[in-house]
Amino acid sequence: MTNKTVMVVDDVESNRVLLKMILEDDYDIVECEDGPSCLAAIDQHVPDIVLLDINMPEMTGYEVCKHIRKNTQTATLPVIFVSAMDTPEEKLAGFEAGGNDFLVKPVDAVVLEQKVSETLNQHKQEQAEAEVTLETVKTTSEQQRENSEIGIILNFLGRTHHVSSLDVFADECMNAVKEFGLEAQLTIHVQPQIFRNCTSDSMEAKVLNKFLSSSDSMVVRGKRVLAKSDDFAIMISNMPTQDETRCRRIQEYMNVLSCICGGRILSMKQQTVKPASSLDDLLPKHLEEIEASTAERISTLQTDITDLDLDESHKEFLINEFQSINEQIANRVHAIRNLLRNT
Repeated sequence: MTNKTVMVVDDVESNRVLLKMILEDDYDIVECEDGPSCLAAIDQHVPDIVLLDINMPEMTGYEVCKHIRKNTQTATLPVIFVSAMDTPEEKLAGFEAGGNDFLVKPVDAVVLEQKVSETLNQHKQEQAEAEVTLETVKTTSEQQRENSEIGIILNFLGRTHHVSSLDVFADECMNAVKEFGLEAQLTIHVQPQIFRNCTSDSMEAKVLNKFLSSSDSMVVRGKRVLAKSDDFAIMISNMPTQDETRCRRIQEYMNVLSCICGGRILSMKQQTVKPASSLDDLLPKHLEEIEASTAERISTLQTDITDLDLDESHKEFLINEFQSINEQIANRVHAIRNLLRNT
């Protein structure tokens, strides 16, 4: 049986030698000293897994991983970051770049062998499942699939039309995503913040929160896709990268779904503001405005009358002024009625 190929990418030769010594009995090892040589080697022959350093000249490990994920031929290639930098921020950056796992230098031989074996096995299982899914999907016409996916969005709209609870809304959104055959994590940025399929202190939650504060509406990282709108963000973790047409279509649907969710969440948040419940709640403010306006008008009239001889033109002036006051009062009452009608 042919050995699996492990690509070791590190600008320090001693680090490459150490990893090679640990793994060479079970795997074929390919060494690269920097990012560009790694990508060039992958173009010639795709390895089974990449062990990738972070701090390297010319390109960081994060940049290399993003290039790997952008290539449809290597979008799902397993990548394990191997770095001396052991901080939550570094691990989060590795996860965002598309890494499968993270190992800290100096590497423990047993842990390294275990991580490589587990990652390869998981990748093999995902490939097998993807092939089964793809074969099943081929039995259905493209148009039928697309109609079905549109139906999922329409059904979601119908189920959530009268939903007033954000928790229930989040559950319904997860149900819709599952109907697409997708796995996801989502958050609704309210107090307290709502998460689904992840905890508030998880890596996924940190990615979602960081994405919410960014200017992007969608980010694609291999099998991961993030979409957001307003206070809503969702991360799909198993995009069907083997089927480019469906993959693009689902990206569009997730963008639509996030826009729908953002709008509905905003509407529900606004509904939590207590409206005026009766005429007595609204009248005082408007009556005060009416009284102030009327007093100002009367004061002006009194000044004018003092200077006038009350001939016909002056009478006409007074009549017009009082008509203006009456019109203003009528407009205020009309405004009150409109407010009551809309609450």
